[in-house]
Amino acid sequence: MCHDGVLRVRRGKALVFNMRNFAGHRNISERQGSEHDVARLRDVLTSLHLTPIIYEDKTRNQVDTILEEVASEQDLADDDCLVVVYMSHGAENGTLEAFDRALQLQDLWECFIPGRCPSLWGKPKLFFVQACEGSKKMEAAVAPSKKSKGLPTTTSTDIVGDEYTIPSHADFLISKASVPGHVSHRDVISGTWFIQTLCDVLVEHSQMEDLVGMLTLTGARVARHFQTSEGFRQMPSYTSTLRQKVFFTPPQ
Repeated sequence: MCHDGVLRVRRGKALVFNMRNFAGHRNISERQGSEHDVARLRDVLTSLHLTPIIYEDKTRNQVDTILEEVASEQDLADDDCLVVVYMSHGAENGTLEAFDRALQLQDLWECFIPGRCPSLWGKPKLFFVQACEGSKKMEAAVAPSKKSKGLPTTTSTDIVGDEYTIPSHADFLISKASVPGHVSHRDVISGTWFIQTLCDVLVEHSQMEDLVGMLTLTGARVARHFQTSEGFRQMPSYTSTLRQKVFFTPPQ
């Protein structure tokens, strides 16, 4: 339900893809510990009034088919948003691994643009990607001794008149575990830094904070509280074309 630029999610599907194992001939390592992310996501997404659907070790064609079938479902018209979580190995330029071969990040979202998925016209399409984006390990940066003056970080634009059409790439948010060129980290005992922290923040702050605010908190926590034994860090990132604030608190 949307009111005055605020959407409060009452219901929606959450597609969770977890690629733990890969075809033997590919010589790609098992993603041990990823089952902890799946279990946590199932619980947290359910608590946010979403319907999680879990997919394990799917081939590239199966991923494409699942996404296309969901995009064509008529009952999406009753949903307030769509969530897609994709967890796998990854590489630079948006490359993500499926069981048998790679796909690109844009393959996850392009079938949900309004021309191909009219049922989600004007509704938030939210994508969360747990994968490396390269092989670089992020080093810690030492804070300067003096405070530096920063530039304003927010701007606003007024829109006048009724909206009869919207840009085809509006209402998307893509949240990623790392920044281009860098690895993301996974603990075989507790899961990945990004997904586990994101779930913590959703549980603790969804009653008061909108999604973009919670992603900012998630990034701050991962950056501050996690580092490898060698001292390497991780910095989540996101890109948003959302036109409204998204809250996971249903209207009263």
